[in-house]
Amino acid sequence: MVQIVEKILTLLKRQELSECLSVLGRHNKSQARRDNAPFLLGPHLFQLFNAAESRRFMRTKMPVLGLPPAEVREHLQEVSTKSKALARLLRRGPQPHVALVLPDDLSNAFTLPAPLPTIRAPKEAVTIETLDLVLDRVAEAFDRKAKQISGAKHHNRPAKEASKAAALRLRSYAAGVLVRRFREKLGHPYHSHVATIAELLSNIPTDTDYVKKVEARAGAGKGQNP
Repeated sequence: MVQIVEKILTLLKRQELSECLSVLGRHNKSQARRDNAPFLLGPHLFQLFNAAESRRFMRTKMPVLGLPPAEVREHLQEVSTKSKALARLLRRGPQPHVALVLPDDLSNAFTLPAPLPTIRAPKEAVTIETLDLVLDRVAEAFDRKAKQISGAKHHNRPAKEASKAAALRLRSYAAGVLVRRFREKLGHPYHSHVATIAELLSNIPTDTDYVKKVEARAGAGKGQNP
C-alpha cells in the first residue's frame, strides 16, 4: 500500500498532468461553492494500481490461469461437473443452508473482474438457500466461463512478455474507468487527459483514439449478456 501511495505522489507531480489537474481544480472550486464533494484523482489512481496488483496476486495464487486455454477449459468443465455431482448427492439427504447477501451495484467498482462472478442473492434482500442450489449456479458459472475460452494455441509467456501484457491490461482498464468517471463527474470525457494518465500508468504510448475505442467497446458491451 505504501509503495502504491508513493507511486501516486510521484505521478501527480509529473508535468504532463498539470493541465488535467488544472481542469480538476476549476471543477472542484465550482463544486465547493455548491457544497458538493470534490473529484479527487489520487484515490482513483490508487484503486487502479491496487486492482492491477490484486490481479497479479490472483494469478500467482491461481496457477491454473497460466495454463494453455484447452487445459484451463478442461479444468473449468471438471469443476462444473463435480459441482453438479455434489449438488445431486446433497439432494439425497440433509444439507447446510447458505445465506446470500443482497446484490450490490458493481457497475462503478474499481476492482478488476474476478475469473468468475460472485454468487449473490437473486432478490434485493438476504436470501437463505440450500447448498445444492448454490452449487448448481456455481456449475453454470463455470460452464459459461469454459465456453468463453478460446482454443487458440498458447505458450507460457516469458517474464518480459507477461510484464508487457500486464501493462497493456492496466492501460486498457485505466482508460475505460477514467473516461467513464470523468464523463459522470465532470460532464466531459476528457479523452486527451485520460490518454495521458493511462500512458503514465502503463508506460505505453497512448493517444485519444485509443481511449475512444476503449470507451466505444465498453458502450457496446453494455447491451450484451455477461
